[in-house]
Amino acid sequence: MNEAKRARPPVIHPLLLAAYPVIALLAHNIEEVQLRVVWRPLLVSLALSSLLLVVLYLALRDWHKAGLAATIVLLLFFSYGHVYEFFERQETFSGILGRHRYLVGLYLVVFIVSLVWVSRQNIHLPQITRFLNVITAVALSIPALQLGSFELRLAQTQVERRESLPQTINLPLKPEAEPRDVYYLILDGYARDDILRKYYNYENQPFLKRLSQMGFYIATCSLRKG
Repeated sequence: MNEAKRARPPVIHPLLLAAYPVIALLAHNIEEVQLRVVWRPLLVSLALSSLLLVVLYLALRDWHKAGLAATIVLLLFFSYGHVYEFFERQETFSGILGRHRYLVGLYLVVFIVSLVWVSRQNIHLPQITRFLNVITAVALSIPALQLGSFELRLAQTQVERRESLPQTINLPLKPEAEPRDVYYLILDGYARDDILRKYYNYENQPFLKRLSQMGFYIATCSLRKG
């Protein structure tokens, strides 16, 4: 029984391949987006690839053939945009393969030939499945490790920031005194008083004096770090 199981590995490489573009795109843009945005496209990609796998199984009546055909379809689907942009930039092929009507036809031919080839394969299918499982798992692990490393560094940074924050100081109030409201104003794209005067010939002192009269503290010659 163990040998039989070993000879028939599970067909998971289409699902791993479907997850790879989503995870890789998130890993490439992890500093601009949050991790939670990945769940919806990931679930959609996995659901559609699972549906494709089932449809191909109903047509081919073999999970290994269906998995191989599904992986080929997913490779064609996810590579189309990159292939199109490549040929579009090439002067030699821009007039032929750099147009959708020709490239789509080429992709359809490749798909039909691949499907016919897969349907006629009767040997070495478990070995091919095992090989594709390993390849897609390794490929998916690379962006997954990048995401995990980033999240660990982010968590460590947050801990260090919390530890570096000053301790809360309780300032005693006079009897029957109410705490004052505190406003911290940061004007976006607003230069310092000396910069406005030197480079823009604009006198900003009336505005600053009015703020001082209202009780605001003006941070003169301040600089933004980071």
